[in-house]
Amino acid sequence: MTQGTQAMTERAAAASRPGPAAPRLTLAEETALAHARAERQLYGRWAKKDLEFAVAGSEHIGDETRVRITYRPAGVFRGRPGEEVITIDKVGAVAGRETLHPPREAFPWVLASLAALSVIAAAVLIPLIVFEPLQTGDPLYVPGRILWMRVTEPNIVPEVQFQNLDINGNLSNFRIAPSAPGLRLAVMTVTLINKQSHDVVVVVDADAAEALTRDGKTLDPINTVERSGGIERVDGRYVYAGFVPLWDTVSLGSDQQVQGMLVFEVAPGTNFKEFRWNATDSMIVRFPD
Repeated sequence: MTQGTQAMTERAAAASRPGPAAPRLTLAEETALAHARAERQLYGRWAKKDLEFAVAGSEHIGDETRVRITYRPAGVFRGRPGEEVITIDKVGAVAGRETLHPPREAFPWVLASLAALSVIAAAVLIPLIVFEPLQTGDPLYVPGRILWMRVTEPNIVPEVQFQNLDINGNLSNFRIAPSAPGLRLAVMTVTLINKQSHDVVVVVDADAAEALTRDGKTLDPINTVERSGGIERVDGRYVYAGFVPLWDTVSLGSDQQVQGMLVFEVAPGTNFKEFRWNATDSMIVRFPD
């Protein structure tokens, strides 16, 4: 048995034994873990997220120790963690670093199918609706160069739980929770209307909209498809009736509309000043004081 295999075997055996204490990290493992936490430039789009790190194992090769590090977004994450190997030399310095793979998100196919079906229903199945010109006196209903838009005032809630039919016609339960304790979710219902004589394609993602708070912060919407996790049953305290995520590529024919919810993470007591739409068109809604 090699030294590396023996070290990994001993760690696995220690992890399987009952007891409150986790295996103690070696000096090389602590050094590698600290380096991973401090130097995130290799993580790409994950670099600015709140990450959780762990030592998955280590092996000795000659005078060096290869430490396997995993990293994942903090909070609820059902995908595969990212993984890398950091090499520590005989004097305890970082000698090399190898990325094995980034985190891989578990894509919620059922919810994505529901979102796609919602778009189809809005664009094809619902009878075409001809909207009246802009209603004066409604500050939440505004025109752009291509689209018209109406936004509801933010509804701030602890979390969102909702039900929808899956692709087999069965009622399924989903939950969107804040990424950290103490945060809340601000839900806004957005209706987009194509008033042009030709089709319009709208990509709804994190860059599609932004919300400005009265204390000067600019917030991007969260990915409601990625963040929706399946749950066994819903809690009536958190059920959001009629919740439909608005997060997809939408094709709207002339005088057709799509409606759904955008969600923002906020601190309790947040007051919103403006909602800005940036995808395909530019529109601003100013919320009343």
